[in-house]
Amino acid sequence: MKPVSPAFREALVVTGFSAVILALATACHGGGYLHWESSAFLLNYTADRPLAELVFDPARNDWGLYQCRELSYFFDWIDARIVFALLRRGIALFLSPVCLVLMLGMIFFQQYAGRRLFPRLPGLFFTLHGAALALLPCFCENIFFRSSKFLAAAGLLLLVFGTALRRLRDPGWAGSVPVLCAAAVVTVLADRQGMFFVTAFTGLLAVMQFLRPCRAFSAVLAAGAAAVVFGVAADLVIAPRLIELFNGYTPDFAYQGTWQAQKGAAAAGLKFALANTGQMLAGIPSVTPAAAVGAAVWLGLFFLLRRDRHIPPWLLPGSIAAVVLCCGVMAARHPAILSRDIVFSSYFLPSGMALSFFWFAALERLPAGRLPFAALLPALAVCLRLAPYLQPERLFHEDKYQKIYQEATVKLRQALADPACDERRLCLPYRMELLLRKVRSR
Repeated sequence: MKPVSPAFREALVVTGFSAVILALATACHGGGYLHWESSAFLLNYTADRPLAELVFDPARNDWGLYQCRELSYFFDWIDARIVFALLRRGIALFLSPVCLVLMLGMIFFQQYAGRRLFPRLPGLFFTLHGAALALLPCFCENIFFRSSKFLAAAGLLLLVFGTALRRLRDPGWAGSVPVLCAAAVVTVLADRQGMFFVTAFTGLLAVMQFLRPCRAFSAVLAAGAAAVVFGVAADLVIAPRLIELFNGYTPDFAYQGTWQAQKGAAAAGLKFALANTGQMLAGIPSVTPAAAVGAAVWLGLFFLLRRDRHIPPWLLPGSIAAVVLCCGVMAARHPAILSRDIVFSSYFLPSGMALSFFWFAALERLPAGRLPFAALLPALAVCLRLAPYLQPERLFHEDKYQKIYQEATVKLRQALADPACDERRLCLPYRMELLLRKVRSR
């Protein structure tokens, strides 16, 4: 039996600690609340229809906005079935088990790969970074919603760090090409962001191979290119035909081109990316200060990596340009992502997971005497994210519609605890009332 590496053991310990953090956060959030969109998902995914019809149905699962992310609908279906099964037993726990597994998986792999790839960084830095990641708002709240961004983020993290581990010739990644190929395919099919980033990753890797060939990257490049080709085929041919086969309609592609008619997308994308960088790495809770910190972080990355022997000087600017472009497209399609309510949700998670590689690489370039200071920013993030838990009323910052559903979730829990309670007298939102009737009818 091979001995367990210190990096693996330490990553496992941090992941266990993060699981405790997430469990405590769930308790503080009271088991979550039923988002107004999630109430529709629960009704859709628990309908008496075959699984294929439920999954290949963007008209119901995505409000008709076809995005070729039916793979994420399958995982949403798993979540919905678990949540509904708990509701039938009187347990109103509106969380995502799939996203919980993905979150812990991301923390573990980032911890393991980071410690293997960047051994000069102190263990305390990685431990605090793992805790800060577990305390991210989209991790701690983890309400039952969508799994698409978490799937894309996990796949992209595996692809980026796994490719670097191949170059390191890590013993555990000697036969990793099938794993990386699967990660690329899952990322492409999980979300449009995943398709964009796998395409960008493959393009940047192709340029790197052209300028500085590396045998360890050849198979990964082929896997990325194959995943992109398959993703295009799935988007244009395979998924539409399956949707027509199982549900009798052709999906509308209009939403995929919405961004072309928008102005100011680049500026909006830059602001969104900078603010989320500052929030993810330092825990800054307000958009403008977070954007300022994010800009400082990006400048620091450019300065520290400007003469790196292993990272080409164009790779960081190319990666950041891809992130800004992706964020700009998102802002053009869905301007509400810049609003206070959802600016720091899971939309930036795939970008943040990819850019964390450069963050680790830059900090490792610090002089030996300054390496202990690398832990200061994740320590600040931990403190700032723990602060709201000292004042529970600050845990939720939602718009008026979410406030209605948060308050209605309390009534729903009361009705589940009392079978004699008349749901018509609770004044629940319509979908929530339908859900309660459905739970009681089985």
